This record gives sequence, structure tokens and C-alpha cells, in this order.
Amino acid sequence: MNTKRWRVLVADATAQVCHDFEPNDQDGRVLLLCRPTARSVVLGAAQKADLFDGPILRSQGFELAKRTSGGGAVIVEPKAQLWAHLFIRPDDRLWEDDVLVAFNWIGELSVAFFESLGLKDVSVAKTKGQSLELSRLICFAGVGLSEATWHDKKISGVSQRRRRNYASFQFQLLLSDNQSQLVDLLNMSGTLDPEVDRPLDVSGINDMDQATIFDVEMLETALIETLVGLML
Repeated sequence: MNTKRWRVLVADATAQVCHDFEPNDQDGRVLLLCRPTARSVVLGAAQKADLFDGPILRSQGFELAKRTSGGGAVIVEPKAQLWAHLFIRPDDRLWEDDVLVAFNWIGELSVAFFESLGLKDVSVAKTKGQSLELSRLICFAGVGLSEATWHDKKISGVSQRRRRNYASFQFQLLLSDNQSQLVDLLNMSGTLDPEVDRPLDVSGINDMDQATIFDVEMLETALIETLVGLML
């Protein structure tokens, strides 16, 4: 029986506050449910602010935030996605030193989670995707380990960050496609590959052919129940 417990926290805060959160040293497993209070474009760890057009961002009501995990930029908005950070410690049985193998349990969680929602034809990636020019700029332009697609359209994004005393896995599941507008927000004055002009293959779970219309609170409850039910 799994004796490890998840401490569940909810953050109604800006994207930057959510990304800056760190668990207490006394905490074991922590699930942080992030509910952004403003529209934000979140940069990956290696990305610079001038990747996006500042005046256009501001005119459309976007703040700019930065995370310390890798990957491309994402948009987060109030009530537009399920956004969770899952923290584990080095002494946890889920911990893996290999950062690629470390995604495996997130993939297992994702499969069980989508099954609990009754979503069909969802595929969770078990292999590392190709790092193309556009996917290095925008997270939802490519598919990485433990990320999900529906009919070849990406619906969830995952990233990982490592610290000496914890690993954090950041999970975002879209309710609908709010990521394609990132292409229009890019600063095109630089030397970017022409590939950035192509549309993104992105969808959200409320774009699927299904009877249920999901909201963030429903998804948060389902994620907690999945975590409790799995023998991780």
C-alpha cells in the first residue's frame, strides 16, 4: 500500500507567483493547483523576453512570466486550463536520477487521469519527440514525454525542473486552444525560421466530441482522485 500522501495546495495568484513557489523542507509530496489571476505568457528557462513583442503583449492584456523549467513558451489564463505542479523529494520511490525516465510516472498518471474523465482516443507520448524550431519557441508546437494528443492535436504540456531537494513536474491541460495566438505574439524582427508562420496543432478537451463540458474545478477534483487511487 502506498503510504506516501500528497499535500494539496491551491494558489489563486499570478503566473510568476505560481512558478516561484517552493515547498517547505518538511513537506513530502505536494500538489499545487495553480489558478492564474491574469493572462500571462510564460517563458521557458532559456528564453528571453524579447522573443515576444512587448507592446502587442500589453495591448492584449498579457503579463510576462518566466519559469525555471525547460521548454517553450505557454499561455496561462484564468479558468482556461488545469495547471498543476507536482513536487517529490529525492527519497521518494517516484524519484529517478535520469531526467527522461523521471517522466514515466507522470505518463502513468496522465493515462489514468484521462481514463477517469472518459476521454477517448487520447495518446500519451512514451518517447522523446523531435526538437523542431517552432517547438523550441512554443511548447504546444511539439510533443514531448508524457504529453498528450487527441487526433494528433496536442492537449497537454509537461515540464520538469530539478533542485537539490526536490523535483517539480508542471502539468497543463487545455480546456480549449488558447495557445495558437502565441505565433502572432512573437517578435518577428529577429531571425526566426519561416516555420513559425504555420498554425499549431492544438486542441482542448472541450473541443472534443463528448457530452461533458469540463471546467477547472471538475478537473482539479478528478486529478486529486486519480492521485489518491493510483498505487504510485
